[in-house]
Amino acid sequence: MINQSNKPPARGEKERAVYASATALGEQLETVSAKRPPALLFEAAARVHAVPEVQSLTSSLFERRRDGSAFISDEEWGRLCASRPFWSDAAPLIEQCYDLRQRWRFGRPAQESRIILFDARVLQSTTPNGTRSHALAILLAFLEAVPSSHEIAFLTSDQLPALAREIAGRASVDWRPGLIGDVDVFVQLATISSAMDPVNVDLLRVPWIHRISVFLDDIQGLYPAHFTGTEQLFWLHQLAIEKLRSSHVILTLGETSLREARALWSSLMPNEAQPTFLITSCLTSIPGVEGEPTTRSQGEVLVFGNYHPHKNLALVACAVGSGRAILSSAPRFTFLADLSVSQKRGILNVATQAAGESQTDGISFVSALSGSSLARRIRDARAVIIPSLHEGFSIPVIEAVSLGTPVLLSRIDAHRELLPEGPWFFDPTDVTSLLNALVACETDGLDWTSAQREGLARNYDPGTLPRAVATALDVFDLRKDLRLREAPAVEHVGPNLMSDAGPPSTINALH
Repeated sequence: MINQSNKPPARGEKERAVYASATALGEQLETVSAKRPPALLFEAAARVHAVPEVQSLTSSLFERRRDGSAFISDEEWGRLCASRPFWSDAAPLIEQCYDLRQRWRFGRPAQESRIILFDARVLQSTTPNGTRSHALAILLAFLEAVPSSHEIAFLTSDQLPALAREIAGRASVDWRPGLIGDVDVFVQLATISSAMDPVNVDLLRVPWIHRISVFLDDIQGLYPAHFTGTEQLFWLHQLAIEKLRSSHVILTLGETSLREARALWSSLMPNEAQPTFLITSCLTSIPGVEGEPTTRSQGEVLVFGNYHPHKNLALVACAVGSGRAILSSAPRFTFLADLSVSQKRGILNVATQAAGESQTDGISFVSALSGSSLARRIRDARAVIIPSLHEGFSIPVIEAVSLGTPVLLSRIDAHRELLPEGPWFFDPTDVTSLLNALVACETDGLDWTSAQREGLARNYDPGTLPRAVATALDVFDLRKDLRLREAPAVEHVGPNLMSDAGPPSTINALH
């Protein structure tokens, strides 16, 4: 029950106005108004590099993404190829999309081994984030489940930091492009990695390779502008989607991701094969913390997010001033976010504009914490806020609840998938709704922890991930005699390949 004597002050209207107008924090952080999708105009992004001959196509692609992503249709490909001389700056990315539609032009090389190849480039990142954590959890589950008949290899980039030694040491093959004939299963842990990579394209279009892909929210098109920080990324976004087209198995993060993945494949032609969809769920690697919280009664409020627009950090920035006024001891709001100097300045500016006075003393920023340091910080916090406009899954919810810290979270499908309805939910476009949740947390937060733990225990099963990985491998019957399911060599079928939807489905050929 919210303490009626502590209602948010009247200037909530001003804060809502500031939030609605805060379309650029530090040049990249973006937010939304209550009446339209993201402030970044994705339509403009689609057209920015398009001469008139291409604009009609990019406009139609955008229109199909207002309510969800779609693969490019054969008709659209015909129009796109007709405008080939005018592709201009977007040409390399469009060429990659085009190449994904072509049949493998050569016969199968002699196979000397059976390799399960993992695209591990996302694991070469040194920045901790949910995508990397989920990819690592999936990789470890695969490494435990790979049959002894197969060798393990990693696709990496020499332009990124070296793969962690404990991961690199699990490989049994030092993979190189010349071994493409030996690849039996190719696992894309993230489809965004290294877009301009012809080897990656080849791995996605040869007929004998079984393809498993992880469907992440950063390639979903429900609100594409949430995931594109600059206008130049329209075709990169499209390429990530097209890379999923040939997948035989799709691993989604949860029920919310599953619905969006199915919506994407509904744009395929009726005669095209559908993949097998499996929910993996997510695992957190955050350690437990011994002892009781040391500072929770006076502690900070942690805010999870990053520079992507869908993380919605502007909402919390607008709430800081009133939040400190209505909560006892005026807690500090700490943004656990990987932000640039200009982005941090943008958050401070928006908070100051909403409050009418400087909020420098009320906001701090922290990034790159170790697992143990992050766990202690969460355990000792007064509360955790997750204001996202969209997520495929939300690991911070699991981390906060497991460490006994009340979590306030936006009312979106991915969050409602984990926790039952309660006063901890708020409208992610309404500052007053967040302030009401903060007041309720101060009044009843200690009671929230047990209710949130019970709700999470009912809705979240970490055992889903290893079971899904085992099922993904079973789809290909890897335990059976592999010689019975070798795909025949495919020869070049001529220059006019646009009528081909891609290589024949290997799964269909098995049954």
